[in-house]
Amino acid sequence: MHYFERYKQHLDSLTKEKNNRAKLTSRIAAAEHDGTESRDFSWLVKALDQLRTARQVLSNSYAFAYFFFGGQLYAEEFSEDENRVNQNLFEDSQEMLAAEVERLSGLVERAKELTLDAQLRLDVINSSVNIHTRIVKFFELVENDLYGKLQSSSAQIAVYRG
Repeated sequence: MHYFERYKQHLDSLTKEKNNRAKLTSRIAAAEHDGTESRDFSWLVKALDQLRTARQVLSNSYAFAYFFFGGQLYAEEFSEDENRVNQNLFEDSQEMLAAEVERLSGLVERAKELTLDAQLRLDVINSSVNIHTRIVKFFELVENDLYGKLQSSSAQIAVYRG
């Protein structure tokens, strides 16, 4: 049930992020059209795009974990101890990504006022880059440390092109 709940939470947040992106791009366009804003807010739009991608990765990762660790699909591939180690490694990486996603979400929420705050801008950009790096490492973990250890069957993960 844990995996389903987390899956659902990230899907719900994904819907909110899509709505936030639409509202924010409208506000930026309106401010630029009125001549009140001439600053570049592409960093904020890119952060929202990174949040969307990360939430998609996270929501799908809970479904993956349910079948990989909880089901019988790969039960004969790993001993109980190996499975526990793999699951802990996967969940640690998953939790670190989720924590950074929540951090960026909070930063974006603060930045939605479109005020000029250089430190906030820097924090948003750094968090976006951090999330990108965590997603790349997360995909490498699945590809190399989980699927790479399969003996009797093979599996592949979709390529991340963030």
